Amino acid sequence: MPPPPPYRVRRMQISWCIIGIFLLSILALICGVVMSPDNDQSQDCTPAMIAAGSTKIPTQQNPIDNRTSVSYPYSVPMEWLLFYQLGAGDLDADPTNYIVNGNFTDGNETGAYNWTEISTSIITNRSSTGGNPGGCMWMYAEGGSHFDEEGYANQSFAYTGVAPPTSANLSFDWNRTTNLDTGSHQSSCKAYLYVELKRPDAESYNILWCNNTSYVDQSWVTVSNLDITDNFTTAWAGTYDLRLRVEMEFSGSKYADIRWDNVVLNITD
Repeated sequence: MPPPPPYRVRRMQISWCIIGIFLLSILALICGVVMSPDNDQSQDCTPAMIAAGSTKIPTQQNPIDNRTSVSYPYSVPMEWLLFYQLGAGDLDADPTNYIVNGNFTDGNETGAYNWTEISTSIITNRSSTGGNPGGCMWMYAEGGSHFDEEGYANQSFAYTGVAPPTSANLSFDWNRTTNLDTGSHQSSCKAYLYVELKRPDAESYNILWCNNTSYVDQSWVTVSNLDITDNFTTAWAGTYDLRLRVEMEFSGSKYADIRWDNVVLNITD
């Protein structure tokens, strides 16, 4: 068979080129690709939302090349500060004991450290035994002729807290041994005990506690958390003086033995 004429060959070549260009155009439209040297490729950059508990995190699902930026709007909800009335708080503040060596552990047979003993005819000093337990403050006297005396043991302390404090509680132990309930003249016998406080603005002592209606024997008694807060209401900061006092009166072969121990004054500002 003779070859086709040259004009028919050129016509077939042109036809195939047109068909190829047409097919390439359709393929480009299907793939969403715009072939342009002046424009970047564009992709679907709609972010997806991933829920994490109550928080939603925007996340890009499609690959992004180095020439593509992504932006999307967001808003932060306005939150107002909320205040709640909680009422009075209980801070459980620890109290401070203002009495030093209240158990009379430190000292010698002539005195307890941090205490001032004032002896008259009543022997007043620290004893290393006979306390509740251990050492104690000992006040002792015995008769002969008519006897009427007082004995003292004092400790001063500085209080610089608020007035009145939240609380002020006094605790101590006491013991009394006598023979005043025997023989004659019992009605005139005394073996009384007092705990007193002098404030910075006062000239005299205020009685905080006393046992002045009896003189009979008494084994160790604990006075616990005696409320003395009122003694700090009008006084300004300054030096206070706590005093242990006994009053004894008898005659003949009488005697009285009084002991103090575990003195504590807890104050909470």
